Amino acid sequence: MNDTLEVGIPFAGFYNSAHDDIFNRWLEYETEINADILGDDCELLEKLEDSFFSGINWQAAHNAYAREYVETLQHWLKENAPFACLPVISLEFKKLTSPREYNFRTDEIFASISVNDARAMLESIDRQKLAECIKERHTSCRGFTSFYSNDLEEWPARAASFDNVQLETLLTCYLSQICHECESVDLSEFLHWQLMEETSGRGDVDNIIFSNASRKFIEITNAIFEAREEEAGSKL
Repeated sequence: MNDTLEVGIPFAGFYNSAHDDIFNRWLEYETEINADILGDDCELLEKLEDSFFSGINWQAAHNAYAREYVETLQHWLKENAPFACLPVISLEFKKLTSPREYNFRTDEIFASISVNDARAMLESIDRQKLAECIKERHTSCRGFTSFYSNDLEEWPARAASFDNVQLETLLTCYLSQICHECESVDLSEFLHWQLMEETSGRGDVDNIIFSNASRKFIEITNAIFEAREEEAGSKL
């Protein structure tokens, strides 16, 4: 039996989401601060916007962001799980998958987790809360068909037998308990705002963009920097 399992990480995806907006906000910020110095009609700023959408390898950038997202979540778990009297589990980024079309699915992040950590989650979280989480996430309704039972008693008894969807539900319940005990916020608020902002707030977005940018994009940003320096020097 494998010592590790694959678990889905709760994630809203990039399509028209707050995560995608992080990158758009970078462009807006750069445009605004440079327009104050170079003028709104600066041709370089128009080139920056065009190159932002065409001159960055967005598949690689999203993959790098997903890795940072998991690493930020892992850091948060180490700091907060003990305060909720829950075990600290280890998550290691595995992959980001993106659909060809976003009609019915969105981007998904998967991580590796040890069988022991999956077992520790199952044994430590409140069973009633897990049952409620399963019912909430796996009850069929209009427009949604669940392929899993919404009854905890019909799920495998051992975490090692969970697939990645069931493990994501288990992880969701585990994270919800920590959020309730340590942050006094619900899980969706934590994931969509606090965790996301921590992922982007350490300069990671800058690094992700420039690490996956074309030569043309780098040349344009360098030209903008030089124009700013020249404009500042002319005012001395």
